[in-house]
Amino acid sequence: MRKQISAYCDGSSNGAAGGPTGWGWLIVDWDADDIVCAGSAGAPVGTNNTAELQAAIHGLRAILDRGLEQGNDVELVSDSTYTLNLANGSYVAKSHLDLVKTLRELVRLTGAKTRWVRGHAGDAFNEQVDRLAKAGRDKYATVETRKRRRSRKREERRRKRAIVKEYKRRVYGTTRVT
Repeated sequence: MRKQISAYCDGSSNGAAGGPTGWGWLIVDWDADDIVCAGSAGAPVGTNNTAELQAAIHGLRAILDRGLEQGNDVELVSDSTYTLNLANGSYVAKSHLDLVKTLRELVRLTGAKTRWVRGHAGDAFNEQVDRLAKAGRDKYATVETRKRRRSRKREERRRKRAIVKEYKRRVYGTTRVT
């Protein structure tokens, strides 16, 4: 009897090209209603796209390592259309050629189909791989990087408040409007 096996994957970066990246993967056996395995990893330098590709590669490798592709239906699930379209051949790779070649070979060996899920929309497994990817990234994010990111957000909020305050002063003649 064929089982449905899903490899959920997600990548994460800090938004700066060349900053730390992380990826997470999770293998689900739907018939047993069980998580077979999960993992995360990261790199000190990379982009979100490389992290997404690494996540898919690690997820499919985990399926092959456990022999779960034999006699089962395998699907690769991600919130990255970039990764899924490269995996199924809809996109032609212009960069990350070595990663794409590896990914396509793993898709061929597992016979995986692709399925897109909306990110941060309540899919429990997608949310879990998102947390795994961030954990992989944070292994390489320095304390200064995290502090700088919080500081940058704080400055952005202050700047927006100052703009609103100036607008109220010009339009109403005061910043206190009831």
